[in-house]
Amino acid sequence: MARRIVALCAWALIIVAGVVASGPRMANRYPAGAANPSLVEYLNGVAADLVRQSPETITTRGLSQKLGVRNDALDSLVLDATGKSYIPIERALERIENSNPAQESERDRRAIEIFAWWLRDAVAARPFQRNAYLVSTYMTSTPQHLVWFMTSIHPLKTRADAEDYLARLSQIPARFDELLARLLDSESIDALPPRFLLERAADEIEAIGGAPAQEATLYMTFADAVRAMSDVEPGARETLLVEARRLLVEVVQPAFVELASSVRAMAARATDDAGAWKQSNGEAYYAYLLKTYTTTDLTADEIYDMGRREVERIQAEIRAAAASVGFDPTLSLANLFAQLRAASGEVSGRELLAACRGLIENATTMARPDFAQWPSQSLVVEAGNSIAYFLEGPEDGSRPAVFYAPVDQVRPAYSLRSLVYHETIPGHFLQAATAQEADLPEFLGGVASSAFSEGWALYAERLAWELGAYRNDPYGNLGRLQEELFRAARLVVDTGIHARRWTFEQAVNYMMETTGLAEDTVRDEVERYIVTPGQAVAYTVGLVKILELRDRARRALGPAFDLAQFHAAVLAYGSVPLPILEELVDEFIAARLRTP
Repeated sequence: MARRIVALCAWALIIVAGVVASGPRMANRYPAGAANPSLVEYLNGVAADLVRQSPETITTRGLSQKLGVRNDALDSLVLDATGKSYIPIERALERIENSNPAQESERDRRAIEIFAWWLRDAVAARPFQRNAYLVSTYMTSTPQHLVWFMTSIHPLKTRADAEDYLARLSQIPARFDELLARLLDSESIDALPPRFLLERAADEIEAIGGAPAQEATLYMTFADAVRAMSDVEPGARETLLVEARRLLVEVVQPAFVELASSVRAMAARATDDAGAWKQSNGEAYYAYLLKTYTTTDLTADEIYDMGRREVERIQAEIRAAAASVGFDPTLSLANLFAQLRAASGEVSGRELLAACRGLIENATTMARPDFAQWPSQSLVVEAGNSIAYFLEGPEDGSRPAVFYAPVDQVRPAYSLRSLVYHETIPGHFLQAATAQEADLPEFLGGVASSAFSEGWALYAERLAWELGAYRNDPYGNLGRLQEELFRAARLVVDTGIHARRWTFEQAVNYMMETTGLAEDTVRDEVERYIVTPGQAVAYTVGLVKILELRDRARRALGPAFDLAQFHAAVLAYGSVPLPILEELVDEFIAARLRTP
């Protein structure tokens, strides 16, 4: 299944995680000469200060030159026990609440409302600083994510970049000491993943530390880049490579091995209970996560019921679509999709890469008329490994947005269209690039809503179908419906695990039976839901809301409804909370009704 890598905002990484800045703290930064800054200038300063607390966010978003800092530090993982990190957020909220919205332009007023929503969400996260799973088998696991960050995000074009890379390598043991302290603290409130996941996580971490230095991903990525650097003389290149090998052998790899040993010891003390309910404040924590990921007040029971309804609806659509192309609609979904896979064939490697590029080109032509604005940012498709994901381009334009195609996978051909449309056009790339190029205050940079962004990408899969992309590909349409079913089943499984105390095997069995997906895929997915409670429900919740709002606009406007203008209204402020999206669409409807 596809996964999206995004530039997370600083308060998601630092404030919500409850950690102390590793660099210098600065407060209320605003343009020089602004003795009495406007609210927008003030909030731009607050956002910049929050970003400064996360060196990794600065690198990810391409802000180092703008902020005048090097890409040479890793985020601290020290728990903020004093609440000091929340002071600038609380002050910003106080100023917003005491301001007069009538003094702001419509654009700024709405942007401030969105920013305030996220600041309040950060404050709401404060009681749960110790609850997050910082080590697991999933991509959010700190040690594995760090390797990905160093090899995929850290820039390696110049000698200064190489020196910054080495500086970051040297900090890994200190960061792992902080991580271990956090893990032990989380263990005290039963906030660790189940034993079987910790054991596998230990294996993964140990494998990173046990690889021969010259074959380690951390070294090979660095070495390839250094050899291509035009500003580094041959002798200096070898000096950099020698230092990288030394750091790996003497500093980095021992830290991974030691961390793996500690995680293995924790696994021996853990249980196989999978849900957040087992944590000391698990019920409140899960309720917070559902709110933050869906941006709604939906309860676990309401989300569970929504999932069951959506599953039933989509299964009926699948069986009808299958019957229309000659498949037996009474088959189990596992047998149905096995037959579909045999009929559609499989794709991998260079063939998959070429197919993705062709689909993106066709999607651009197909979708362009239904979007009033089209981003100028470029998108490239590169060979990834076994995981498909989209990586946003940084704000400094130092690299393009990238879709990493899963060339190491042997995928059923019927599943490729929905993957590409979800991740690129009209999905994540189109939405993210449009947001980056919108004329919005700087403080909205990095603000994101899973319900909106993942709901939009799931909407993009359906939109492509509505625009005719599957007209000559009925097997691909069945693949699209399976993806929609898979996202709906997540609502049932996630709430089942974390609110209804389902076991791992219960969740696996339900999802296999419900979706027809292969067992290895389902097991990987259920592990994801265990270690990132609540996140997986965002997709369908977002999709349902976007479709509801589009139907509302169509009914209200009748023949005057314009899809391109609707999309412009939805995408105008980037990735927004769903209640604010509803207000934006209602304003769009009212404005169109006023137009002669």
